[in-house]
Amino acid sequence: MPTPDNGDFEDQLSRAMRSSVATVQPPVHDLVAGGLARGHAGRRRRRVVLAGAAATVVAVAGVGAAIATYGDASSSTSTAAGGCSVVSTGVLPTWARAGFSDAKPSVPHVLGERGNIVAILFGGQLYSPPSDTVGNKILWVGRSDDSDALTALRIDAVRAGTTRHVRREVSGGPGPSGIDLPGAGCWRMSLQWGPGPDQRDTIKLSYVRP
Repeated sequence: MPTPDNGDFEDQLSRAMRSSVATVQPPVHDLVAGGLARGHAGRRRRRVVLAGAAATVVAVAGVGAAIATYGDASSSTSTAAGGCSVVSTGVLPTWARAGFSDAKPSVPHVLGERGNIVAILFGGQLYSPPSDTVGNKILWVGRSDDSDALTALRIDAVRAGTTRHVRREVSGGPGPSGIDLPGAGCWRMSLQWGPGPDQRDTIKLSYVRP
């Protein structure tokens, strides 16, 4: 696969984020702005710690694949029957608000069990198989912004009640992504985006049939 330069990556990322407006729940402007701000910050970090590394394009609204696939606070997250996290519509943690014009943005999200990462759900719900109208777009925001130690966001996911295990990777660390998983259910994700204990977390996301 060809490796895009920084300019190509930035252009494609911006187009991808803006093209997702039609499927984003309110507040649309703030959510897209937050994603773009995180994308710009990620690019600045990549120039420091990932110079010369292969870049991939974010898989948002069909622009391209940003996810490498391997193998087949003020906010709280409650737990649903079966142990999966309920999507919160409360206020984001203070450290996850960059790019939002509202001082206290309320968007659909799930907070990691350790409180080190938050998954902002563009469509408010995740689907497997993927929905034809709402993509599985997630903006990952890590609490730690230690760019010197930042790595790709590695996701090890296991579906509850099964031995089904898959791996996903978001190039450049926490940021905008499209995460499709093979089957509806509660997926427990072990996340790591650096060597430090504050760059690890676990999150349980529910995927439902469209």
